[in-house]
Amino acid sequence: MDILDDVEAMNDLDANSMHQHLSRFPEYCLAGWDEAARLQVPSKYRQINKVIFSGMGGSGISGALISDLLLSEKGPLVYVHRGYDLPAWADDDTLVIICSYSGNTEETVEVFHQAVAAELKTLVVTAGGALGEKCNDLGIPVCDVPISAQPRATLGFVVCALARIFADLDFVSSQIFPISHIVDLLQKTNERLGFDSTVGEKNAAKFLARKLVGKTPVIYAGGFLSNVALRWATQMNENANRWAFSQSFPELNHNSVVAYQQQNQEANKWCVLLLRSPLLHGRILSRYQATRELLTKYAISHEVVDFTDFHGHEGGNESFGQILSGILYGDWVSYYLAMLEGIDPTPVKPIEDLKKRLLEL
Repeated sequence: MDILDDVEAMNDLDANSMHQHLSRFPEYCLAGWDEAARLQVPSKYRQINKVIFSGMGGSGISGALISDLLLSEKGPLVYVHRGYDLPAWADDDTLVIICSYSGNTEETVEVFHQAVAAELKTLVVTAGGALGEKCNDLGIPVCDVPISAQPRATLGFVVCALARIFADLDFVSSQIFPISHIVDLLQKTNERLGFDSTVGEKNAAKFLARKLVGKTPVIYAGGFLSNVALRWATQMNENANRWAFSQSFPELNHNSVVAYQQQNQEANKWCVLLLRSPLLHGRILSRYQATRELLTKYAISHEVVDFTDFHGHEGGNESFGQILSGILYGDWVSYYLAMLEGIDPTPVKPIEDLKKRLLEL
């Protein structure tokens, strides 16, 4: 029997039940939305014109996804910061959102201390740790993440919590985040791509994972899907222990395509995945077509992952639905790739080793 249809075999390999977190992704999204509604935020936090979002890894991607969505809305500028030093331009008109699942992320904790020292408006999203303790001591608003999982598995919760925070602070209209319809969309996505959907039932995530066996994935996307592509790549890094990279249209057409001509001898080592949506700018879609033609010319393996079926609710922001369903799609692909490679998708030993070494330096 195909391992991707053998539930018992996958359960044995998936010792920490990562698939359960993917199956609960819709539930986590709704929980994040509801948890943020209980957040007590001072009224002065509405009096800002820019947001610094500080986070690393999956937390950083959560902020980047919200930033991408808000590019089409009138509201504060959102800057995603992945580093140690608070930007020098942060001032009284800035809201600093600190996001760290563990509450102990080195870079993010450092930015938190700098924001507090500068007496900036600060809000924290965390499951506890040092950040949770400091916020309790200082009276800083905290959105709790009550999920026991690897940080990357909480992305749906964090993204929807951030969406609710932005809506409740009147930075954007809550109508662009039709959460009940989004949750319904994600549940339908799981029915098509999830653990119990078989290869024989044309589970697209399982088919795509099989095409990636032995390949190095390179994920292409443009516009509001650019950080979805980053998420696909990082999930393949962490879940499937696989080298994977992402690049964005139109920038990739100005540099990386030149390397195609050197790949004829090694083309079978790569697989380019083009994440496509009809909601993207017309010229970006033209670039998808032209790039596909180049990939074919140089015999580089590639697949188009079309998000046409992943529509949000009429009247809301369709991009939000496509972002979250696209994230879930990629999470399942990385999970099934791990199964095919005989890998438990939860442990991230090199990251833990790196953290231990940094404590010695």
